Amino acid sequence: MSLTEHEIKLAYQLFLGRQPSALEAGRMLANQTSLDGLRRVFLNSDEFRSGMLRPGDGGRGKGGAGVPPSRRTLIHLHIPKSAGSSLSRLLIGETRPNERVTIGDNAMAPLHNMPPERLKGLKLIFGHLSHGIAAQIPHRCHYISVLRQPGPRILSFYRYVERTDHHPLYKTVTGQKMSFGDFLEFTAANPQFRMEVDNGQVRRLAGSMQISDLGRERALLRRALHHVFAPNFTYGLTDRFDNFQKRLVKQGLLSTHTPIRENAAPEPGRLEDELDELSPTQREIYNGYIAWDNQLYDICQSVYFSGKTADTART
Repeated sequence: MSLTEHEIKLAYQLFLGRQPSALEAGRMLANQTSLDGLRRVFLNSDEFRSGMLRPGDGGRGKGGAGVPPSRRTLIHLHIPKSAGSSLSRLLIGETRPNERVTIGDNAMAPLHNMPPERLKGLKLIFGHLSHGIAAQIPHRCHYISVLRQPGPRILSFYRYVERTDHHPLYKTVTGQKMSFGDFLEFTAANPQFRMEVDNGQVRRLAGSMQISDLGRERALLRRALHHVFAPNFTYGLTDRFDNFQKRLVKQGLLSTHTPIRENAAPEPGRLEDELDELSPTQREIYNGYIAWDNQLYDICQSVYFSGKTADTART
């Protein structure tokens, strides 16, 4: 389906941070450009590459391109319900206990209280984290993360809460016998529980899980893309996890390829069936919760399968 003039202007603002000229917009309209076509134009443009795929600043805790893996600290940003447990298991297997630490956005004490000599020897930091941890490390770091299609991820998160008795929301969800739609309404009404499911991948990769950033998703998406396409970041896709492992081995971030999936408990019911049960209000919440994550995922998936990396895209 070809895009309207309004949609073309929104796309330019989102991808390039500017409005299209009358000539650019007119050309897109005349060519009846589709969303996929426009995405391809942007991904292959020098303007997009210089704006989104530019290298990091090379400062302390930044960058990492060209630095041997043995001299970098890997930071695994574990996005919940995206095969992050599988990735952590693989990375843990390549480090000693004193070379790694588990932390979270709300549990930073193990890192903050770490003696300087151990901090210097860290090879792996992992947990439910947001981008930006590298600034606290006195040497070069490399981020790694796995992305998942937003709709299935939200449903999987709800299922996880429903069956995990130590989760903070377990008693609320099971006690009130919340359906998936009820869960969406509950999180929408309680911002402290909303951030993980409301475009949570964009928020984590942008480095902001703050309630105060609700409504700033366009800016967060641009920031997330800048981080993901920087030379100190490697990402994979949940439904291509085996391929991702092979890429990590090729980059020297893993020593061997080992087929493994942790925390992959069966989740009854298909997403389509759950969506059919949503009320109009619940469906509106759901659509809002995946809108920006969908754009992030679509762009990252396109780049992933195009064979481009931050390095090759700059040449």
